[in-house]
Amino acid sequence: MIAKAKPDAPASRKRRRPRTVMDDEQTPDRLRKQLRVAQQVHLRRKEITIANLQSRVQELEAGIEKLSQSILSFSDLLFEADGLKKHPHVTSAFGTRRWYDAHQSFYGQKPNVSNQANTHLRQKSVNGNP
Repeated sequence: MIAKAKPDAPASRKRRRPRTVMDDEQTPDRLRKQLRVAQQVHLRRKEITIANLQSRVQELEAGIEKLSQSILSFSDLLFEADGLKKHPHVTSAFGTRRWYDAHQSFYGQKPNVSNQANTHLRQKSVNGNP
């Protein structure tokens, strides 16, 4: 038995809205305007993204600055309290030479270090340790 199409059944294809006939003169202007609006939206999004990234960079740099100051303050306290004599393993784990260089570049001057610390730094430099 062959099935017959029912007259009440919906069409197999969806119906689309008929295209509106545009004036050939309006089409290029409309496309230019649409393109211009899309470019403006893209530019605004780009500017917002750049501004957000710049503020994030400033936050991260401020955090790095605080951490650096904390580390240098701790190092200064360690040297002032003769931490090299009492706990030499702490200063060697700290990377004394790196600290010394960082302190000098941060403050623009050499840190106030005891003779023992200077000797320790010289020995590390001679041995090739950073």
